[in-house]
Amino acid sequence: MLITEGREWKKTRALFNPGFAAGHLMTLVPSIVDDTTIFVTKILSKLADSGEIKPLDDALARLTIDIMGHVVLDHDLNSQTSENEMVDGFRGSVRWSPKTVTTNPFQNLNPMMYIMQWYYTRVTDNYLKTVIKQRIAMRPSDSAASGKKPGRRPAIDMAVDEFLVAGSDDGKPGVVDARFLQIATDQMKTFMFAGHDTSSSTLCYIYHELNNHPEALAKVRQEHNTVFGPSANAAEAIKRKPALLNELPYTLAIIKGNFPGNTTK
Repeated sequence: MLITEGREWKKTRALFNPGFAAGHLMTLVPSIVDDTTIFVTKILSKLADSGEIKPLDDALARLTIDIMGHVVLDHDLNSQTSENEMVDGFRGSVRWSPKTVTTNPFQNLNPMMYIMQWYYTRVTDNYLKTVIKQRIAMRPSDSAASGKKPGRRPAIDMAVDEFLVAGSDDGKPGVVDARFLQIATDQMKTFMFAGHDTSSSTLCYIYHELNNHPEALAKVRQEHNTVFGPSANAAEAIKRKPALLNELPYTLAIIKGNFPGNTTK
């Protein structure tokens, strides 16, 4: 989607728009809360109790990758608590990508770079294609009789629905073939990369600034206690009523970088 344009971009965008609509994402909040709870209880709390100073970017990247796994594929990657083949392949392909900014003019001439990037990309693609095929195979059971709410569905399911309804360019019904499978795989990688990079960087910045501004941290805690109740029950409160997340104006301002003394919009 990042490198296409015109009619092809418009068609691909239409496939995945429904899965990322704000209203639909609210139906996926419970699974996002579950992943975040793992981060808070098993990662962040353990680091806080140890008293050690460690970077958070890797832990936060794994959190957001797990969240994206549920949002786009309804798949448990469990990368926060264990190693995952797809995550290792995805991050390996990113690590071995040519560097656009480097002080070493020979870095991008390493012949192993392209071999390793091909290998890790193949690992990632094969994993994602297997998961997507499994989701497609489950479609007949995703009916009203299954008891599953139709709104609580990952982006890939809704993209398949859109593709089958929209059909092909010649007006024939859409067919989930190898071409669609590759398009879906490429978009899943785009969502994974964009989601984990921007979210983890933003969260690192927020933690840093909250540490520098204890008065802002106190206001965030006060707002959360007011909206969710005692912190121990916050996760369950959000899962019961995801709309509570819309009642956090101060927290939203903090996410946007509006800390005391910060004039950047």
